[in-house]
Amino acid sequence: MKLVVDLDDPEAQDPALAGEKAATLARLRAAGLPVPPGFIVPATAFADATRSLEHTLATQLARSRAADALHAGAEALQAAVNALAVDTGLREAIADAYQRLSAGDAVAVRSSATAEDLPGASFAGQYESYLNVVGTEAVIGRVRAVWASLYSAQALSYRRHVGIDDGAVRMAVLVMLQLRPEASGVLFTRDPISGNEDRMHLNVALGLGEGVVGGHIPVDVFALDARSFAVVDRVVVQKPTMVAAMVGGGTGQMAVAPGRRAAPALNDGQLEAVGQLAQRVVQLEGGHRDIEFSLARGAFHLLQARPITGVTTSPAAPTAGGGDGDIAVPAFPVAWADPADEQFGWTLNAFGSGGRPTPRLLQDVARVYNEHAAIAFADTSMPMAANHVICFVNGRQYGRTPAVAPDALRERTRGYAVSAQRYLERGSSLYAEEIEPETLARLARLGRYRRAVSAPLAERFEHFEAALASYGRVMGDLHWRMAAASGPRNWAQRFHELTGEPESEAVVFLQAIENRTTELVRRLRALARLAQAEPLLLEALRARAYESLSQPPLAAHPAVRRFHARTRALLRAFGRRTGRGFGSASTTTDPTWNMDHAQPLELVRLYADQDLEALDRLERDARRERRNATLKIRRRLARDPERLAAFDRARLGAQAQVRMMENHNHLMEQGVAGVLTEAIAWLGKGIAGAGHVDDPADLLHLTLDEVREAVTGSLDLRPLVDGRREEFARWLMLTPPSTLGRGRPFPMEPPRDGEPLPKVGLDGTRLYGLGVSRGRRTGRARVVTPGRPLPQVEGGDILVAVNAGPDWTPVLSLLGGIVLDQGVAFQHAALVAREYRVPCVLQTREGTKVIRDGQTVTVDGDAGVVELA
Repeated sequence: MKLVVDLDDPEAQDPALAGEKAATLARLRAAGLPVPPGFIVPATAFADATRSLEHTLATQLARSRAADALHAGAEALQAAVNALAVDTGLREAIADAYQRLSAGDAVAVRSSATAEDLPGASFAGQYESYLNVVGTEAVIGRVRAVWASLYSAQALSYRRHVGIDDGAVRMAVLVMLQLRPEASGVLFTRDPISGNEDRMHLNVALGLGEGVVGGHIPVDVFALDARSFAVVDRVVVQKPTMVAAMVGGGTGQMAVAPGRRAAPALNDGQLEAVGQLAQRVVQLEGGHRDIEFSLARGAFHLLQARPITGVTTSPAAPTAGGGDGDIAVPAFPVAWADPADEQFGWTLNAFGSGGRPTPRLLQDVARVYNEHAAIAFADTSMPMAANHVICFVNGRQYGRTPAVAPDALRERTRGYAVSAQRYLERGSSLYAEEIEPETLARLARLGRYRRAVSAPLAERFEHFEAALASYGRVMGDLHWRMAAASGPRNWAQRFHELTGEPESEAVVFLQAIENRTTELVRRLRALARLAQAEPLLLEALRARAYESLSQPPLAAHPAVRRFHARTRALLRAFGRRTGRGFGSASTTTDPTWNMDHAQPLELVRLYADQDLEALDRLERDARRERRNATLKIRRRLARDPERLAAFDRARLGAQAQVRMMENHNHLMEQGVAGVLTEAIAWLGKGIAGAGHVDDPADLLHLTLDEVREAVTGSLDLRPLVDGRREEFARWLMLTPPSTLGRGRPFPMEPPRDGEPLPKVGLDGTRLYGLGVSRGRRTGRARVVTPGRPLPQVEGGDILVAVNAGPDWTPVLSLLGGIVLDQGVAFQHAALVAREYRVPCVLQTREGTKVIRDGQTVTVDGDAGVVELA
């Protein structure tokens, strides 16, 4: 009996000896396909090593089948295998093969069970595999750990689910040379959901492939024509982090260089090459495959090729599988946690997630948020807090509104407005006197945690719980109370009633209103001026060589030191910023500026290439125009003191509304939500540092209760996290319907302004919408589409997007115009556009579809029209 089998040995192609995964790779390697070299610790070695445990294994397997005994039985089984002493002969054989393969360098140690990668049961993620293993003892230890994973709770459960006898399965172990890939991915040679054979589908991440299947690293998504391998669809995302091999062994997340973040993980030529390689696998294996691959040193390598399982044939009941042993499953299987929930109508909440599944910890964050939203709704009946009864199906959040009579809703709304009116009558607001002070106090308390690197896990968890409680209270409750009590928003109509002037003239009085956004822009421009005055600093920014600013010789330069001091001051004031808010796609896990300094430096770089004096003149002109318009109207109304007082009250109220919209976003969405983002990251590092998980991002796959238990105990949560990663990967493959249940869902739509527009959309070469900021400008269109990276903008460019939130507001002042498919007049983009006199047209419905990136367009904010060249 061979103790190890080289991957090039013909015996390696025997699944009974090498396991299905290794046998497949041996066949592909023998056929000349690029499979990394390796060796196999065969299933016979596992059987020999565990022979002394036959009685123990049989006894515990039998016990684990009893109700509620699965996890206890699995722990006993794994403990028995992990306690095995590896035979001297096998140790020497593994050590010799490891040295011959890698000369002591890193290898990957992967499971290859005799029941794995089967046509009807993939076992994906059920068994352990380890990347970047260095040293003979480490390799032997990981071999034993892979053996033990045969008896994990999830593996036992999965085998029983698909009807495979536990006693009939053996574990081989595949040891392969560890690659250092530039990118890795998973390719399905046909649509894994519908079974459509005209398309190949790929998910690709930078770095190691662990980031693709784990669900916590941003991935690019591509669809290829299955015959020409041309790209027919793509979604390229920002990729700030990737999984990489760490020095000394193991893997971890590391930052991606700013210049690579927005670029596709693979270019079109590389996508065509990997498509051709996949087609060769299909021809050799005789059926469609789910393929893992890596790109290392410019060449593709195959790491796994298994039959595609779980292909959907229809959204109806399951039917018999087709070729390759496919299992027909519902397109979006629904299992209600409470069977009574099916009678209600549920609406998909895709505002923050874009329809992507939500990891377990963030599901608990959403529950805390909605518990507080229920309190706000009970008092105010605010529509945006209505769908606070939530459930999660396949990781997607669905919401519904509790049954409340319409008269009761109206009475709540009226009562709350009356209670808030007393603040407005004395020239103040509920926001200014109650909501903002409480938010500031909570931020002050949260700021007492210094987030030291050496902080104990208990302190990190305490900070996270405090941040979560404040997030629920501020964002779920106070945020909607603020909106319900802020008074009427239709300043333009009131202006017309009091002055007789056209409503379009009202926007002049909202120009250049001081708030936290204008303060932020002023600081960014000040940094840009420092850069413009020092060629070395400007050159580093233009090259996006941000790291060089903290390294010799630049770090010692007086101008760079001043720049660093100003940047630190900026971060003290705005470092929690993530860009969250209405119209934004930012989420709870997007890094704050404190976590990723490249974000504010990108904005400084952008401003450093502008004519800052010209931008300053625009602001001065806007302020002067507002003051002159105010003096003009006040002189006209001087003979009617009552009307003048009403005009002043309405004007000051509208201006206070502008300040509140920007200031509350700074304190709430950026401040309180930013603290929660940083608390999650800090806790993740603590959980990983304590050895509960391998990677800080694994925290997201744990529930709040599981994290709490880990903080007070010494649990190894790696097996649980592995199962959750596989679960998340399955969720990603599903397309959620917009509604669920048998009842009628509450319409969960963004707010609208007044009556429907008389004309919207394209008519000839004119695109109609709602003008919300005056002026007329012509410029180059920069089109932003969902899921694609933000384009590089220059002064005078026209931003064209589905929507735009606070993630864009710091650069709106240098734009020539804004065109949005959606949007409302009181959102951040519209407010900031008016402050800086940037023409803005909203609600065009199809601007991103009919305007081409780079096309010359004219934005007429007065007429609400966009003219296409």
